[in-house]
Amino acid sequence: MKLTPPPIEIEEYEGFLPEKDIFQRKDFAEKLSNLIENVSDELVLAIDAPWGEGKTTFVRMWQGMLKEQGVESIYFDAFQNDFLEDPLLALVGEVYSLLDDEETDTKVEFKTKAVSAIKTIGKASIRIGLKAITAGILDETVLEGAGAEKEVADMSDSYISSRLDSLKGDKASIEEFKVALSATAEAVGNGNGNGNGNGNGNKIVFIIDELDRCKPSFALDLLEKIKHVFSVPGIIFVLVMNREQMDEVI
Repeated sequence: MKLTPPPIEIEEYEGFLPEKDIFQRKDFAEKLSNLIENVSDELVLAIDAPWGEGKTTFVRMWQGMLKEQGVESIYFDAFQNDFLEDPLLALVGEVYSLLDDEETDTKVEFKTKAVSAIKTIGKASIRIGLKAITAGILDETVLEGAGAEKEVADMSDSYISSRLDSLKGDKASIEEFKVALSATAEAVGNGNGNGNGNGNGNKIVFIIDELDRCKPSFALDLLEKIKHVFSVPGIIFVLVMNREQMDEVI
């Protein structure tokens, strides 16, 4: 005995077929597509509804409509990916996968700037920083003796000083990545990637589903990365969630 009805099977980019669009949501999808087509801002939207209302089914159908309109889209299930330590790498990887297999100038530039950005703000650099500033204490290496406190303080001063010196470069690497990201979105949207863009669109619609169901720390980190790193022309984020539950997560 099943307690819940099985999900509607939606073929990839199938669209709003009359026999499957039983709640007649195609009209809303057309209005949403029209908004995305005409907006020029860095936009983050949210589709809010209680659990079981058909949000995932809707966005899966909507992807088919976007394909017909020549707009590239990415579907990212946050619940399925919250085992990852850092969402930044996952988001970058989704965009990178849209590019041609060939080493085009756009692909090389995007990859180079992405590596630099990930090094700057990724979790790996944070771990390295914490290990340095505590003289290895967080890595199960404990300093002993009367000079331990001074040694930790000296290493902390050295680490903070080095971070101040590199701060300008870190900010520059993030800005360079954002420029490369925007150029990549334009290239893919104009049909120069290996995805669905056919030259009619100049944007990527990035759908983040199950945001309220994934690990709270992952959800909040993901939102921060969208805000600080992915807020660029050419990428529209659509967050799919139960906002009441998301409020509880926060």
